[in-house]
Amino acid sequence: MVAGFLCGCSQKLNQEAMTPYWVKTVNKHPQTVTVAVSGGQSASADGPVKISNDQITAAIVDTINSSGVFSKVIPVSGGDYILSVALVDMDRPMFGASMTVKLSADWTLRKADSNQIVWQQNIRSENTVPFDAAFAGSTRGKMATAGAVNDNVKQGLELISSLSL
Repeated sequence: MVAGFLCGCSQKLNQEAMTPYWVKTVNKHPQTVTVAVSGGQSASADGPVKISNDQITAAIVDTINSSGVFSKVIPVSGGDYILSVALVDMDRPMFGASMTVKLSADWTLRKADSNQIVWQQNIRSENTVPFDAAFAGSTRGKMATAGAVNDNVKQGLELISSLSL
């Protein structure tokens, strides 16, 4: 019981904390996009905090909708572009005073009609939550994971916004 309380055990992440409040937009693309995420893990799995494909997708879609990086997100298929985000690695502690989560994801933007890659980049993000932010290690683990996702989404969409499509 104590170990579960102090470690970053599997729990639901705060969706709002994973979604950037603000993204610097250089260009607001008039085209539509379909978002596909892979590499996430079931949030119900045992062990440290996990993040699912659906959670990452929701953070990306919410941020696109609020920032206007694309005119609209088209679910499943049918967008002018396909944004694929593959979670490559997530380094997260099982326990500790300060919790640091490191996230690496491959972002790829393709034209939907030709499948031509127009932009591709590995994006690395990191977030540390100090011990005094929350007593429970599980809470710090969730906060650190959400912060790493937030930063990854923000970086990815800011880079896409800087493109001339």
